[in-house]
Amino acid sequence: MFDPPVGGDADQTSACGTRFGRWPFIAALMMVAAWTLGTGSPAAADPQTCGATTGPSTRIGNRVFADLNDDGVFDIGDAGLDGMTVELWADVDADGAFEPNGDDGPAPRCSVVTSGGGSYWLHDIDPGWYFVAVLSVPTGYVSSTGANVTAGVDHVDDGAPAGAYAAVSPPIDLAIVLPTGEIGRDGMIDEETAADLAVGSATSDDHSDLTIDFGFVPLPFLPSASLGDQAWIDTNRDGRQDPAEPPAVGVTLHLFDADDRQLATVVTDESGHYSFVGLVGGTYSVCYQPSTLPGGLVSTIAGADPERDSDVVDTACTAPVALATAGTLTNLDLGLAAATVDLSVTLSGAWSAASGEIEWSIVVRNGGIDAEPGPVVVNDILPTGLGVPTITAPDGMACTFDADTRALVCTTSSPLAANASFTLGVVTPRTNLEVCEISNTLSVRGTAIDATTANNVATATVPLPCATAAPTTPAPTTPSLPSTGGALGLVMIASIVTLSGYHLVRASDRALYR
Repeated sequence: MFDPPVGGDADQTSACGTRFGRWPFIAALMMVAAWTLGTGSPAAADPQTCGATTGPSTRIGNRVFADLNDDGVFDIGDAGLDGMTVELWADVDADGAFEPNGDDGPAPRCSVVTSGGGSYWLHDIDPGWYFVAVLSVPTGYVSSTGANVTAGVDHVDDGAPAGAYAAVSPPIDLAIVLPTGEIGRDGMIDEETAADLAVGSATSDDHSDLTIDFGFVPLPFLPSASLGDQAWIDTNRDGRQDPAEPPAVGVTLHLFDADDRQLATVVTDESGHYSFVGLVGGTYSVCYQPSTLPGGLVSTIAGADPERDSDVVDTACTAPVALATAGTLTNLDLGLAAATVDLSVTLSGAWSAASGEIEWSIVVRNGGIDAEPGPVVVNDILPTGLGVPTITAPDGMACTFDADTRALVCTTSSPLAANASFTLGVVTPRTNLEVCEISNTLSVRGTAIDATTANNVATATVPLPCATAAPTTPAPTTPSLPSTGGALGLVMIASIVTLSGYHLVRASDRALYR
């Protein structure tokens, strides 16, 4: 059984427990009242409380604090936050997701208000999986960005915002094995010792977890982390910023977090510089808005000098970068260059009835003003219904075909000059006679900055003769009589036959009497 520590701290303990510790007189009165009502035992705990119904019961607690330096650790200079409501929610469906007023029930199991330096303590809890949630904090505080560790580490922030709650812990297993030796609410090491555990004491330390802390940063102290640098025009297209290369002015840049949420937007100044300030520690990336680039410019190649290179690694964004709490990054650069190479590809196909094959013609062209240094690579995943291709390639081009993936890859070993082109012929036998057309899509890529990538893909569809079902012979039909007078004719014929028969019979009858 839990006894509130000596020293007037009983008000920090949730009033929703059903055990009375050192107040046996009150407990006795409750038992008498229950007996009088005819129950024969103390009244059952309200389901909305922490009243344990199976043993042994467990405890949970620690502190809600102001994390002045946003490092996620309760350290020198930080202070506890009193008056904060802390709720305990059971993970009812055991899915590890915090679902208040849903799958985890309509209400918390119990709650408590922090006091005595931000401390809280909940007891008489059935073993199981739980979440600890801080309902709200004073205006101007946000959840600490540091630490956010799992339970079991003391004096370190365990929470993160979730829905309407200021912070929620990860799922906590209040079972038989829990942290031992943590500091309790009264500043002393949690009462039980290893010796208690060895002898199986009913008050052993593994019935409690007093490590669930929540740090909150006061907004006036929110930080100072920043990132940025410069956008410039890479005139020699080497991916490195040289002293004589001019800035890129008026480029719109967007800041994204690790979840790809857009957080802020800035525009490069007259010197090409930009910065995002007032950030907390985290992972970020910067993307430029293509429509704001100076005419004819695209991303340059990525360089190898962290202080002078371009950090854009795909079409328009930098790789994610980690920013420390109160940290600064001043080398996130964006290099732009004139696109002087423009690769394009066209594809056509035709069915040959004589050979039973499809003949594909692939034309790759460089419409830019500079040579594509190469290699130039053509990628084609041949559609099903076609057999192993026969390839006619220009000199200096090597082709491979993977029958499992159906990937045809052809690569040049030489540059492709400005306004130059080459043609690649591919012949594919037909293996499926039931399809009536075949569609094929391929792409081309080089190594230089490409002015337009939309023309790097081509598709062609070839109509084919296809097998059809054999015509069916209609079943023979019996001709019908003319609709006019047909029935009347049959009646007349039947009448004549009947009358003839009648006269024959009458004649034979007369012969018998002669």
